[in-house]
Amino acid sequence: MAVKKVVKKDQKKNLELVLRAVSELYPFDRTSPGIVLSYLKNENFYVSLCRYSGSFGNGKMVLLNAQGDTIDTALAELISKWQGRKNAANELGVEAI
Repeated sequence: MAVKKVVKKDQKKNLELVLRAVSELYPFDRTSPGIVLSYLKNENFYVSLCRYSGSFGNGKMVLLNAQGDTIDTALAELISKWQGRKNAANELGVEAI
């Protein structure tokens, strides 16, 4: 069975921008921020944008989260929430994603 590409090209670009932006917002975290994907028992996908205050993934803090019936839907919701953050682009001195 062939593996289907799940993340669309534009979403991939937006995910990269979100991860870079959150890394720039928290440059002194001991573990780099990341996106966690989970499949829930209710057959939804859960996506969270997390940062960590400790080394090796300790001290996890969820900044944003979203759910969807597909990974694409959940990621799109997470990206939309990030884009909706007030002054996010201004904080970074970059164009809004």
